Amino acid sequence: RVNGGVMPVYIGILVVASGATAAPTYVTTFPATTAFNKDAIPDYHGSGDSTPTPTSTTIPATTQTPAPTTTTVVIPTDTPGAASTATPTSNGTSTPVPTDTPIVTATSTSTSVATSTLAPTFTGTPMPTGTPEGGLPAIPPGVPSYFSYGLFNANTSYLPAGVPLDFRYQYLAGGVNTGNGWAEWNPNGGYATNYINAARLLGMTPAFVYYQILQSAPGYEEYSNFQITSTMRSYFDDFKLLMQKSGQAGGNVTVDIEPDLTGVMQQHSSNTNDDASLQHVIVGSSGQGDVTAYPDNFRGFYQGLAHLRDLYAPNVSLGIDVSPWGASDDLVIALRNNPNYDWQHHANRTAAYINSLGPGFQMLYFNPSDRDAAYYQVVQGSNRWWDPNNVRQPTFNTMAAWLGRIVRQTQRRVMLWQVPNGNQVYRSENNTDGHWQDNRAEYFLNPTSGRSHMEQWANYGVLGVMFGAGAGSQSHYFDYKNDGVTNPPAINGNEQVAVFPDDDGGYLRLRLGDYFLGGVIPLPTR
Repeated sequence: RVNGGVMPVYIGILVVASGATAAPTYVTTFPATTAFNKDAIPDYHGSGDSTPTPTSTTIPATTQTPAPTTTTVVIPTDTPGAASTATPTSNGTSTPVPTDTPIVTATSTSTSVATSTLAPTFTGTPMPTGTPEGGLPAIPPGVPSYFSYGLFNANTSYLPAGVPLDFRYQYLAGGVNTGNGWAEWNPNGGYATNYINAARLLGMTPAFVYYQILQSAPGYEEYSNFQITSTMRSYFDDFKLLMQKSGQAGGNVTVDIEPDLTGVMQQHSSNTNDDASLQHVIVGSSGQGDVTAYPDNFRGFYQGLAHLRDLYAPNVSLGIDVSPWGASDDLVIALRNNPNYDWQHHANRTAAYINSLGPGFQMLYFNPSDRDAAYYQVVQGSNRWWDPNNVRQPTFNTMAAWLGRIVRQTQRRVMLWQVPNGNQVYRSENNTDGHWQDNRAEYFLNPTSGRSHMEQWANYGVLGVMFGAGAGSQSHYFDYKNDGVTNPPAINGNEQVAVFPDDDGGYLRLRLGDYFLGGVIPLPTR
């Protein structure tokens, strides 16, 4: 969510006459009165494999901070502040914390350097060592037995040629009872069929991010919509249609159910004991014939979805989205403000709430950040970098250990998705629109330590990584900005000269290719 800002949704409508193939025609639609304000939803949706229409990258007025033409961001030294008080609101955003280390910015000709500080002394919760505890659940059906990779992809022509990726994923969004939902992108839900078939032709597994309840009419809010009988009947019919299309297509398909929803509901005032069965949601009384046996509560909601999968698409692996902010605190901000923050308790609460949703789900999904870290720092004033040296919180080791604890307690492995595309290697990434830096791609794919990091996270139960931009303003793995090869002056040590027009300078194209050429990393079986 972008602090309540309006985010247009672009819908591609493909009209094909009998026996003919037509070029796609795009119709731009905007919400009439209510903002579709989800942070996770991308700024575009393609139709089948048609070229998506770029959107404006203007930040909503409530949070807009003009970015300089070229910005140098020196990663803060993470001086700890007071105990965390950054509890996100029910929409998943958190107020920038005053104790964040100030951002150091300058033009490309500046010689400004951040002042170093000593690493804090940890006297409370110990820093994870990178060694997970206990065994692992089974690898879910339809997921490779090795550390796998995928990309957010609305058009197969954008995929890097010659890289044998495992997944391509896409949002199914727009809401029910709106006329703009995914089921209307092509007649009778044909978008899902087209997307699956296009993935199959490339030997890839299609993955859908089912994101509908927030954008549905008339409530345009999760809990409000959960209390409207007609909306819930349409919602279950909509999910049934996706399951029918997936079952008819056959083969492996994965679906991530409603990003952010578990976080929203865990924070909601109706949650009194981290027990989803105590939160009212219209399910059996919705009138949708396949779910009449399920109780009217949040657990029943998830059980009804699993039942629809069982009925119509047993080939689909369903996933529950893991929230890093549902258990009271935004974990990243809490760790930054207090390096002794009890992340184990945070993980315990998160896992307990997921378990209260019941069985029928084969895997978890976790989105580390919906924007590149430099974008959050410069534009929104929020420091969301993870420390790759594993010295100052939040560290990659702590985030892995937190996730691994949830994996063990829920007995489901996890896929990282919507992982930012940015890097600090190529000069293309100069922290301007579409060229923001991040360090997560490098952490897993750098030629020196990347493979050992993959092995470590696999030992915690991570299945793989699916990279994707959460908005059009972020770095992309292809030339989304349509600005060709770019090599502005280097900042933050990104000295390598790009030869590809990709907005990330070609980092993902090259490093993903190197991973598969070097041999895939097997997942631990237990």
